[in-house]
Amino acid sequence: MPVEGATRAPLIVLHFSPKPFIITGVRPYISEDLCAKCGECVDTCPYEVFRDEDGAIVVTAPEDCIECTACIDACPHDAIFMGD
Repeated sequence: MPVEGATRAPLIVLHFSPKPFIITGVRPYISEDLCAKCGECVDTCPYEVFRDEDGAIVVTAPEDCIECTACIDACPHDAIFMGD
């Protein structure tokens, strides 16, 4: 039952995207001095931006980063930074 004097909210249609975050062009970087090569970022990243290549953790797909910062939260050595 409508409330007297109330207005109806506009209908909002949401379109879902495989990249649900606002992309600003910021990309992850790994500090080689701080990285212990534990692989937490590799295991945590939902878009496989990181890869373990012969014992070195590298950013192999920066364009796929959705800037969720899961890698930063997962890194026990604070070795991952976002920048442009």
